[in-house]
Amino acid sequence: MQNDTIFEYLASHREAMLSDLATLVAIPSVRGDGEEGMPFGREVDAALRAAEALFAREGFATERDPLGRYALVHFGEGEREIALLAHLDVVPAGEGWTLTAPFVPRLVDGCLVGRGAHDNKGGVVASLYLLMALRDLGLAPACRVTVFLGAAEETGMEDAHAFAERTPLPDVALVPDNDPPLSIGEKGRVTAWLVSPAELSTVREITGGTAYNVVLDTATARLLYSEALLAELSAAVAEREDMTLIAAPDAGELTLTCRGIAAHASHPVGSRNAAAELCALLASCSTLSFDERGVLAAAALFTKDPYGGTLGIAGEDGPFGRRTAVCGMVRTQASRLFLSEDIRFGVPFSTLSDDLFEGVDGEDYELCLTSCDEPFDHGDGDPLAARLMDAFRRLTGDTAATPYRSGGGTYARCLPRAYSCGLLYRETGDASPLALPAGHGDPHTPDEYVSGEELVRGTRILAEYLLTAAAYLANE
Repeated sequence: MQNDTIFEYLASHREAMLSDLATLVAIPSVRGDGEEGMPFGREVDAALRAAEALFAREGFATERDPLGRYALVHFGEGEREIALLAHLDVVPAGEGWTLTAPFVPRLVDGCLVGRGAHDNKGGVVASLYLLMALRDLGLAPACRVTVFLGAAEETGMEDAHAFAERTPLPDVALVPDNDPPLSIGEKGRVTAWLVSPAELSTVREITGGTAYNVVLDTATARLLYSEALLAELSAAVAEREDMTLIAAPDAGELTLTCRGIAAHASHPVGSRNAAAELCALLASCSTLSFDERGVLAAAALFTKDPYGGTLGIAGEDGPFGRRTAVCGMVRTQASRLFLSEDIRFGVPFSTLSDDLFEGVDGEDYELCLTSCDEPFDHGDGDPLAARLMDAFRRLTGDTAATPYRSGGGTYARCLPRAYSCGLLYRETGDASPLALPAGHGDPHTPDEYVSGEELVRGTRILAEYLLTAAAYLANE
């Protein structure tokens, strides 16, 4: 990457960036019960206030939403406005961390490990040091820059929707919460629950997962104890390292736990769904009733393929790529099995819905939609995107880089002229900074991390995007 005054400034602040990021990562800002002035819970509010304090420490004016949904940071002057949007809330910690506890940030070989280090507290810190660099180097653009500090990106984006409704829309928005180089569109997203008929009997409970948008990596079944079922399950799991069986005859219970491989729902390559594996094994048990086995076999079928094949909706949607369909949570209630689905696609949902409902109904399951967002696409001819990509190629020397459409859902879908980008830019030939097992290190997985070097590079690219967008607006 080109070395210049902005890059050198950021590189000289690498340790400070990681220190500030550790301050934010240490706050377990998973959404909780809302209170007055803290609609997303106390921990999320604590993270929001900690981020405000970091900007205030550096002399930047801040403004808090009256209802506590977000905070704004203001910098510069001008008629036009560019917004940077990042968020402080995180998905639940999950299990299987190996390098540290989820909210005990740890530096390992120049990388900060902890939940939210990448998604998206790293984006908050990048926004802070970008403003500092522009101010301290006398490079402030001839426009207003607003940093939006969000608190509900992972759980519905009420914060960004409220921002868009109560304030004039920025002329351009940049969202440092994706992959490099630049996303010019996003898949649509549906969240839903698949609900079985009430046929569970030997299965007392199946639980696992805490979020729609993470491939379920641990699922546990509690079963009515019998010697026959114990013998059958013991034989079935004897050679399986991903299964653990515990017998408690005195309590009349067997507990079977399955471990899969987590991944972000937008990019499930290499994942293995624990619910699919657990339900498939239980469906093979002759000790269970015929109807119960049918419910479990259907559950295994629905959750096995993260690309929607077993739901009847698999497909390639042009530049958006493959559709995905991921189960992130499993529950039982009143003898029914509940399976969450996070479905992402690049066509109008109406073109998929009939096949989806028919496929589920064919197994006597119900499909209960909880949210539906359609895809958006700025198009290949978008002039500002072309300018931003030219800036990326010039800065990095990566002349083959092209924009893409994202599978993830970011704040970019909440504003009309918004582009998302990433902090983890690696130069050609760079290896992954940390060697971790499959399903570790990425957003929404155990051992999530960001390296200091990547954070500096990603912030430098974000600065180039902002300056390029400002120059474009000045001549528009």
